[in-house]
Amino acid sequence: MVSMFAFIVTLGIVVDDAIVVGENVYHHHQRGVPWFNAAVSGTREIAMPVTFSVLTNMIAFAPMFFVPGILGKVFKQIPVVVISVFAISLIECFLILPAHVGHQKKLRKGFFSRIHAWQQRFSNGFVRFVNRRYGPLLGLALRWRYVSMSLGIAVLLIVVGYAKSGRMGFELFPKIESDYAKVTVTLPFGTAFQKTEKVQQMLVKAAQEVVAENGGKRLMEGIFARINGNQADVRIYLTPPNKRPISTAQITERWRERVGVIPGLESLLFESDAGGPGRGAAITVELSHKN
Repeated sequence: MVSMFAFIVTLGIVVDDAIVVGENVYHHHQRGVPWFNAAVSGTREIAMPVTFSVLTNMIAFAPMFFVPGILGKVFKQIPVVVISVFAISLIECFLILPAHVGHQKKLRKGFFSRIHAWQQRFSNGFVRFVNRRYGPLLGLALRWRYVSMSLGIAVLLIVVGYAKSGRMGFELFPKIESDYAKVTVTLPFGTAFQKTEKVQQMLVKAAQEVVAENGGKRLMEGIFARINGNQADVRIYLTPPNKRPISTAQITERWRERVGVIPGLESLLFESDAGGPGRGAAITVELSHKN
């Protein structure tokens, strides 16, 4: 999985050098140079900057070879894969790609010739757009450079001001509608199993009563209960959100009211957002002492 992740990381970078070389070769050909000569001159012209750009990426990943410990053994696979892929990409864009481009033949009539014709029409249209629309607009922006800069700063201030105004809602881990309501009860350490089981049965019975009063099978798919030492866990698995008559928070609150107060417990925790991001209380307080 680590090596696969490293390969995915390089996919977005490794194609850049081939694109640069191929575009430069095509630029030479557009100036009337035959394909073979364009492949040689275009590749030679761009070889130095492409080489150093790829070497820069290799050096950026090289420090991961020196990560110590167990993590170092895991992360070592990343630079091995990345550097290997980059090195192979250099060979491909300097030798294999120019050979293919330089020895290409004129397309015969058929499916690929039609695709090539469509591509040429799009390319010519895009060039006309750059020359007739974008070029004059760019010249105007350069002539009125201070106005252009002022407009850019104004847009930036508007965006920053809107973000700081509080009108743009943002929540890092939003609470989502959980698929089950959960209660966890903890009894004092050493409590007999029979007493823990009795408390668990009380929770299950209260859950069944609440479900029966609020939709029955339209609300619940099943109840799961287990005991682990002095702790019992009960869950009400609910139907999909678009089918259940009430929300998970509502069923959890009614379950809490039905259970009421159970004496002799260390804790009784009801959760309507378990199993997803943003679960738990918004604020927790913990008291501790060195003894």
